[in-house]
Amino acid sequence: MVDTFWPLFLPDWFGRRPFAIFLLRQFFLSNPLDLSDAAKIDGCHVMRFYRSILVPLSVPVMITLSILFFQGSWNELMRPLIYLTSMTNYTVSVGLMFLRTQILANVAQRGEPTEHLLMAGSVISMMPSLILFFILQRYFIRGVIMSGIKG
Repeated sequence: MVDTFWPLFLPDWFGRRPFAIFLLRQFFLSNPLDLSDAAKIDGCHVMRFYRSILVPLSVPVMITLSILFFQGSWNELMRPLIYLTSMTNYTVSVGLMFLRTQILANVAQRGEPTEHLLMAGSVISMMPSLILFFILQRYFIRGVIMSGIKG
């Protein structure tokens, strides 16, 4: 498992993130009982209630969790540093750290500042997170519009 990507994402699949459980629990507890009562009156069974009402309402929470977890995995440094040994498998954060050490060695040897390369790499490494956020931003607005019971 060393020098593969398996140790980087397998723990996330099997409960490494208790924050997700807490946030989803709080979301489902905050839903009013009027929703389930109205569904029962309309003849909706429990599984259909979850599939047709609660899951669409929970899309903004799921999107929020996916953005937070992507950001956390994208910026993680220690696990890739421990499990990945070859430079071809380095993640962006480990690659930036390696670039930083190379820049510091270059400055020590030649005396020419090359920090602009590190800054450019940092800006480029932020782009996937920003693009993901802007693509998924519409689900936040949809969640605000769909939330609540109209009286």
